[in-house]
Amino acid sequence: MGRNNTDVEFDLLVDQHKNAVGAGLNHLSATNMDICICDRKRPLFDKEYQAGDIDAVSTSNPKVVVHQPKYKVDGITKFVSDTNFTFDNTFNENENS
Repeated sequence: MGRNNTDVEFDLLVDQHKNAVGAGLNHLSATNMDICICDRKRPLFDKEYQAGDIDAVSTSNPKVVVHQPKYKVDGITKFVSDTNFTFDNTFNENENS
C-alpha cells in the first residue's frame, strides 16, 4: 500500500540527516557492567507508514539521533533539528542483540 499525507520535502531532509549520522562502534559487552543501558529502535508500523509518518530516528551505536522536522520563523522554510542521545549500546531495527 502507498503512503498518504507524506511531506516529501521533510522526508528528503530527514533522509539527508540520517545519512550524515555515520557508522557506529562495536557493541560493548555487559558482562563487567553493573548496569547497562541499551536502546533498540523499532521499525514503523504499517499503519504509521500508510499514514505518511516519517521514520525520523537513527541509531549509530552508542548514539540515537532524533531528527525533528521543523519550520523556520518565516513559517515556510523547512529544516531538520537533530537531538542526540547516548547509551551503552544501541541497536537498529535490523540488528540482532
